[in-house]
Amino acid sequence: MNSTTRGIFGTFFAKMMVSLSGLLLVVLTSRYLGAEGRGTISLMMSLIALLQLFCDFGSNSAIINLSYQVNQRDLWLSSLLWVLGICLISYLPIFFFPDIRFIFLVPAAAFLYSFINVNSLLMMGNRMVLHRNMILISSPVLLLVFFAVLFFNTPFGMASYPVALFMALLVSSVASYLILKAKLYGRQPFSFQTLVLRQGAWVQGGQALQFLNYRINFFIVAAYMGEASLG
Repeated sequence: MNSTTRGIFGTFFAKMMVSLSGLLLVVLTSRYLGAEGRGTISLMMSLIALLQLFCDFGSNSAIINLSYQVNQRDLWLSSLLWVLGICLISYLPIFFFPDIRFIFLVPAAAFLYSFINVNSLLMMGNRMVLHRNMILISSPVLLLVFFAVLFFNTPFGMASYPVALFMALLVSSVASYLILKAKLYGRQPFSFQTLVLRQGAWVQGGQALQFLNYRINFFIVAAYMGEASLG
């Protein structure tokens, strides 16, 4: 079996594990947190996805091709500076919605997701498919494990999910950085790469429409019918 075939099977297996972990998480949270708890988690994750929509103007699939054209450290830092700026700015509107549970965790979670995504995209640009698949699997699997352990062995209750989420994202963030850090060395002055934003605008245009088509109803239902309706 050549490396290309191994990469295809590895990616298929990784995506299967991600889907299975996501399904088990839905079952666990719905079973033990009830409709209200599941609705709260759905709303939190939808808000994270909405913020990532803007973050991904600087952390999108264009990074894979750009990694062949520009300095990878500049590309990495440019993407993360954009993501950090978006996440910091997002705290301003969040202050107007203090009643939504865990909303102040949304920007930090979006930043960690984008950090992992940028690292994974650069891995793909460097043909590190196995490493990228390992990182792809790590977050959902660790989230599932951490949530189960925390919920059944600690008094966190509903808070077990966001705690487990941050634990999983932090582990995956550190792991992805350690895998990639050798590619990020360089002594030349940093140069912000606007090319990633220009290409990101085209890439994210279609993603924005898809997100609104599939997710805008989450916010409408939560606002007018309550979070339990999302469960």
